[in-house]
Amino acid sequence: MGVVLTKAHRALIDEYGELERRLAEFKPVADRAAAVKKALSSLGDSHPADQPLALEGAHYTVHLSPKAIERKVFDIDKLWATIGKSKFLQFCRFPLAAIDQHVASSLHPAFLLAEHSGNRTVKAVAKASAVKKSKAA
Repeated sequence: MGVVLTKAHRALIDEYGELERRLAEFKPVADRAAAVKKALSSLGDSHPADQPLALEGAHYTVHLSPKAIERKVFDIDKLWATIGKSKFLQFCRFPLAAIDQHVASSLHPAFLLAEHSGNRTVKAVAKASAVKKSKAA
């Protein structure tokens, strides 16, 4: 059973393929930007976490925001006692990697559900005609 593609669908497919091709050209720039951003962010490590910081270059100013507030439970027993077992279990989530590490896979079917419900990856693959066209441009 195949998917029926209209002319508009085929145009979207080709547009997406071209956009992916063009974005790939900028990957080295994006990778460098990420590395430079990380280096600049680390300049604020000794600055007070709740204060913004402005870094002055010759042509640009880079603003570092205050560090984001991260919250985590540090006393799980007190949380259980405060909200009770029912609410605790309602909100409790376990990392699946931790379950995989500590529980034999033969026991997983008793409490884990695995189904094809996640996102699909979308990848355009150029046909020979598109490769010839992009080299000619």
